[in-house]
Amino acid sequence: MKPLFKSSRRRQFRRLFAEQLEDRRVLATVVWDGGGGDFFWSNPLNWSGDQLPQNGDDVTINSGENTIEFNSPVDLDIDTLTLQTSIKVTQGRLGIGGDFAIDSGRSISVEGANSQFVATNATSIDGISIFVSAGGIASFPSVIDYDANYASPTLRASGAGSVIDLSNLTNLDFSGAHAHIIPVEALVGGTIDLSSVTQLSDRSESYARGLAIKADGAGSKVDLSSLVNFLQESNWDTGWRSSLTTSNGGEIDALALTTLKKVNASFDGNGTLPHAQ
Repeated sequence: MKPLFKSSRRRQFRRLFAEQLEDRRVLATVVWDGGGGDFFWSNPLNWSGDQLPQNGDDVTINSGENTIEFNSPVDLDIDTLTLQTSIKVTQGRLGIGGDFAIDSGRSISVEGANSQFVATNATSIDGISIFVSAGGIASFPSVIDYDANYASPTLRASGAGSVIDLSNLTNLDFSGAHAHIIPVEALVGGTIDLSSVTQLSDRSESYARGLAIKADGAGSKVDLSSLVNFLQESNWDTGWRSSLTTSNGGEIDALALTTLKKVNASFDGNGTLPHAQ
């Protein structure tokens, strides 16, 4: 007869191993296939295997020119996200803890006080537009450089509590498409945090373009408190200049600003533009 001790020990080991397997979910790569016939993230039929992405998954989406709507009643924290399309968050928090990639010319929109898009480790969002409204938040804490990349982007935060957080961005290159003024707008109480940016500039080329920074409405703020130089280097001059504009109680904080080149600055008497003397 074999010793009972060894048999008991083997059973205990198998039980512990099985419990560990039950607790561990194999992380998956989930790809958008559009099988659900709509553009809602929450429809499992739109995903490979007809299963919704789960926490920790790697997600890839390409729906062409159609915008994907993230409308989840629960928050989701995935590992990576590759977007070849635009996305709009209307309910819940979509967090990306690892790599994030999005094609230039696409957009990220966040709408509503319970809606957030947080790309913790994203390092490049060149050429994309960001729209937040009605209290939504879009946060990119690891992005330090932004290049308009010859696209036609917009950065806009509209409504009280709406925030675009680019607080670690240090350089913004507004070399966008020809004949395009890039809007950076805080409206109706929205906030755009560019508090670490030291220089706004574009490339010296024969392009008609510019950067129009605007804060309109009480509580609206564009934080450029570290900005030293705002330089429009484009060789195209007539009718195409960048601008700093405040109105109706809006504020652009530019306390460190010392150098403007081809930039018009204006406020209506109710807005404020703090800047270096």
